[in-house]
Amino acid sequence: MNPAQFLDGRVASLLLAGGMLNGLAYRLVEEWRADGLDAPSEFFSVSPFELLVAGVGIRLLWAAGPFVGKVGGAATALYMLLMLWPSSLIAWLLVTALATGMAFGLRGPARSGAVLFAALGAWEVWSAVLEPMAAGSILSLDAGIVAALLSAVRENVFRIGNVVGAADGHRIVVIVGCSTAHILPLAVLGASGLVLIRGERLGLAAIAGLAGLAVALAAMNLCRLTLMAWSADLYHIVHSSTGAMVFDALTSLAVVAAALAIQTRRTGVPP
Repeated sequence: MNPAQFLDGRVASLLLAGGMLNGLAYRLVEEWRADGLDAPSEFFSVSPFELLVAGVGIRLLWAAGPFVGKVGGAATALYMLLMLWPSSLIAWLLVTALATGMAFGLRGPARSGAVLFAALGAWEVWSAVLEPMAAGSILSLDAGIVAALLSAVRENVFRIGNVVGAADGHRIVVIVGCSTAHILPLAVLGASGLVLIRGERLGLAAIAGLAGLAVALAAMNLCRLTLMAWSADLYHIVHSSTGAMVFDALTSLAVVAAALAIQTRRTGVPP
């Protein structure tokens, strides 16, 4: 086989999918250890948006021609050697690096697929490493907005750091998993994937539409946190499994509706 033709869209898709599976493996094991038989019912904390973005990325990359010369054979070989290293962080860093390199060497739908994978990998690194480091500021921002919303309709609102609620009553602690900065990027990536799988191009109009979706989803999450901070009764309703299912359904509905409503230019996704 000619080395210059080794890496095409199919091989690249398999490499990125393998890196993703390696990156998710640690999470699956940890969820199984923590929740046991309950872990499968919660999909091992794997978001459908993660699978959606990866699936669209593979679809868009699959038909790309040889491009090893544009990425670098040595970098690809190193990626293949390290892809099975038992480290979720290394796996996602490799996925991000390889997909970013591909994006610079591709055009059309294949580039969009590489960008999706790079963005997914960046989000995984963000949520695993950077987000916990910046949690104090992120969670305080959410709590501050919730306190402002509560203060508009009631008195004696208490807020310190990521704790918010009544000064002499019910309070909540905003955690990373419920923060807007944690929920927002993956949902917007999912919407981007749905737009791209239609064979569209993310021009200025599409970016504006995705920005509008981000604002709407941020407002939804902040309203959810505000309801949880209002009273213990509302907290138990909104924070229940049923409440979580309703919120997830509304989020998915908003993502699908936005993706279908965005008007963009055709690019011709491969069948």
